[in-house]
Amino acid sequence: MLRRLAPLLLATSLTAQTKPTVCGALIPGTPLAGTNSAAPRIVDLGSAKTIQIEIFGHSENRGYHTFLQPMLDAAPPLAGVKFIVTNNWIGGQEAFRWADPTQRGYRTIDARLRSRAHPMLSLCLFSNNATYPIRKADTTDANFVRFLSNLQSIADHLHANGTGAAMVYFSAHRYKPSNSLSAWLENPAVGHILVEAGKQKKGWIKPGPEQHGLHWCCFPSCYANDRAHTNSTGDKLMAEAWYNLLVRELTGCYSEEYGRGATGSGGHWPVLKPVAGFPKVGNANFRLRTSATLGGAPLVYLLGLDKLPGPILANPLVLLYGAASGSGPGNGTHQLPLPIPNDVGLHGALLQVQTAALDSGATLGLSFTNGLTLGLCK
Repeated sequence: MLRRLAPLLLATSLTAQTKPTVCGALIPGTPLAGTNSAAPRIVDLGSAKTIQIEIFGHSENRGYHTFLQPMLDAAPPLAGVKFIVTNNWIGGQEAFRWADPTQRGYRTIDARLRSRAHPMLSLCLFSNNATYPIRKADTTDANFVRFLSNLQSIADHLHANGTGAAMVYFSAHRYKPSNSLSAWLENPAVGHILVEAGKQKKGWIKPGPEQHGLHWCCFPSCYANDRAHTNSTGDKLMAEAWYNLLVRELTGCYSEEYGRGATGSGGHWPVLKPVAGFPKVGNANFRLRTSATLGGAPLVYLLGLDKLPGPILANPLVLLYGAASGSGPGNGTHQLPLPIPNDVGLHGALLQVQTAALDSGATLGLSFTNGLTLGLCK
């Protein structure tokens, strides 16, 4: 029976401009889709005691540094390392201006490179959607090609042949109701840049955090009155996304959702998320939280080493059991303690987790949460 259920488990998230089906499953800091095959999995900055975090882009970046700096101060990703955040955003400066030596954005990068005193990580979110809106995410669209060229030029400029940024991270546009398609199409453009960087052995370009779906899920409460820029709630969300990504990049520790499971009674999508920090070796308080199941439903947590669909339910390594509290469709919750052993040999291990709930109102009597990848680190 379990093997027959495998195809039901994780219909992958849609890659088109569609609001995420299960907003509650999103974890800030999940990287944009796309891989640079030449880039390292973990960024090694040696024995640096201070790291510069430099933010570049237009007004969409204007406020999140006020939350990111305190996050880095309170819990630095690398013990004993000081992180200094500088926000270099410029209103109205689209990507093509940052790539043009005659423009203010380009000169701003030059100035930051000249003043660099410590290893530097560049957090970038650029757009051309106001002046050169993309209509198709392929190279037959002149504005798509222009945006790709602009981002590549910016990345090379920031890297400065190895004397500038150690890594350049490209995030992409948040959900923008007034210009939604062209803003969205800048997301797959970043994926294209990453693939090309791998081919060209440019290992200094990596994906920043996904912002589009994350902010669509909180629209309009995380937007300013113009419904284009962030308010303080949106700034904090962007900061959380970048903070989690920095932890992932510098240590290998992360939690990442994938897929969307299968609905239970009442059409509710069950959700699986981590609780109590990162899956770090020795974190005795780490837990998993299942929510939005049928209240009172018996639960099975399935842990394995391979992503779904298929391998975990077909051949799980570990089955852990629980029962949801509450009553009625969508009201069930449960927390599973999952302390991470204090064993440095677990560093770099990837664990896949999903929850199944016994639910007579679900297909074949079971509902499923999203999948969750846990990247363990020391």
